[in-house]
Amino acid sequence: MAAKGAGTKDLPDERKGDAPLEKALLEGAPIGIFLVDKEYTVQYANPVIAKWIGKTSKEVTGKKCYEILFGNDQPCRDRNKTCPAEKALESAKVAGPATFRRQGPEGGQQYLQVHANPVLDGAGSPSGAVEFIQDVTSERLLRDYREEAALRDPLTGLYNRQGFNHLLDRERKRTKRQGHPLSLCLIDLDSFKDYNEKKGEKAGDALLVRLTKILVAQTRVEVDSLCRLQADTFAVILPEATHAQALRIGYRIRRVAEEAQLPITFSMAICESEEQEDADGYYRRTADTLFQAKKSGGNKTL
Repeated sequence: MAAKGAGTKDLPDERKGDAPLEKALLEGAPIGIFLVDKEYTVQYANPVIAKWIGKTSKEVTGKKCYEILFGNDQPCRDRNKTCPAEKALESAKVAGPATFRRQGPEGGQQYLQVHANPVLDGAGSPSGAVEFIQDVTSERLLRDYREEAALRDPLTGLYNRQGFNHLLDRERKRTKRQGHPLSLCLIDLDSFKDYNEKKGEKAGDALLVRLTKILVAQTRVEVDSLCRLQADTFAVILPEATHAQALRIGYRIRRVAEEAQLPITFSMAICESEEQEDADGYYRRTADTLFQAKKSGGNKTL
């Protein structure tokens, strides 16, 4: 094996048993290893690779590495990430890491981190590459969990203000690209501070959770995004919803809240995005509308 930063020269044919030490290292490695030629055709796949795809090493020999692992018809690309083997073959230098997602052996998502070393011929030119492939699924899922947890309100489980900013910006950019409508609903409890002081924080928290359950039940699963912006202010991001459609959702929320006999009322503002405004301007306009609803006495939808 070559040291990091160097090419691998004259790698023996492990399939013929020419190099028992190299063969033992390759087949005993806890990561996946491919040996490919300049056309990305697999010359060798170690047992880890075979286990991931449910085939023997011999069964994948002669096929393209990107076809075997990812079902692609060309070298792997994911946004700005390029196949490390492709880079190694072009530059004659070690390439990677790059992480790609695939459907795992048990049907779930599997994340594979790839490094590649060029195999150099006698003239120092790449004749193939060795790909070192590590399953980083658990690390990736843990990272995603931590990132998601940082965007969630611990009391209600809804997205917090940071999560709201990210989601609204993403949806606003998407609607500009695709031309779909987008509506935003802001909800603020009337006199929540007084209620909290009279009844106590435990009762205040229970009220917030009750309202959260109503919002979850009356909005579209896996479509709308629910957020708690501050103590008593909530937001509902409504993709592909016109103002009229968003109003119907808002009125449904209000009707169910009244039927549930929440101890205090709330003010609500609903605005559809306008063509030229960005996410920040859109939020400020909706917040101004909410302020007007509260200023006019509360318990209103504007």
